[in-house]
Amino acid sequence: MLNGVNHLEHTEIKISAQNEVNTFLRNVWHHRLVDEQTALHRKEFSENFNNWCRAWELDPHSVVGVLGGSSLWSTHGGGHISGSDWDFTLYGPRKILYPFRERRHREYYNEHAQEMYPDWFIHPEKTYADTELINITSLAPLLLTPDNYVAGNLDLAHAYRKIVLRLKNPDYQQLLDFFGTYMKGWPEYTATQSRSGSRLDRYNDALRITGEEIAKGRPSVKNRFTQSFEQKRSLIEPPPLNVFKEAVKATGGKFILS
Repeated sequence: MLNGVNHLEHTEIKISAQNEVNTFLRNVWHHRLVDEQTALHRKEFSENFNNWCRAWELDPHSVVGVLGGSSLWSTHGGGHISGSDWDFTLYGPRKILYPFRERRHREYYNEHAQEMYPDWFIHPEKTYADTELINITSLAPLLLTPDNYVAGNLDLAHAYRKIVLRLKNPDYQQLLDFFGTYMKGWPEYTATQSRSGSRLDRYNDALRITGEEIAKGRPSVKNRFTQSFEQKRSLIEPPPLNVFKEAVKATGGKFILS
């Protein structure tokens, strides 16, 4: 009887963890600023990722691409009809990723290669071989992004998420730092890196336009929406690592938002 109770309690813990992770992912990815254009941009990632892989002579089914960048918040505005590309994190086996890195480093600045490989429109911000998945920083994009916005081999993505279960003394601060800089703080971060401020412009435009649509001419409503959204963005944090671990156990590494 005691074993049955323990099993039931552990099952409840896993379900609770899965719900907590789902709620977090939904708050991060399915927020009020996601309009039709941004939703379409995200949807087109998988096809563009597959084309990018083929251009670099990679099998899309042998690697994983995790969407990131301004696709998280808004992909248009800032004086542009569409100013966003597709930034992603690339994962794959060492035997595939290492030769790819060498080839890309050798050919990236070659004019002919620029024509063949449209890296200005879609490119990996970071790459991780399977042998490099040794800390939370390397796994953070996978833990903080649902399968809905992961391209390539999803079975491989699920297997890589499970690595979090094998890490010794994982550092939650690494997850906080990654999320705070590259996700929650993405609009401000890119504007401070001696780069174009267009991403921050797009975010602010999306905030303004969404507020105006909700307010319907009532400035006080618009202001309340803006303040509320910014406050929620500033306060959101990932669940503790033990919650992610239990969620991974419960789902087999599958993080899917309905």
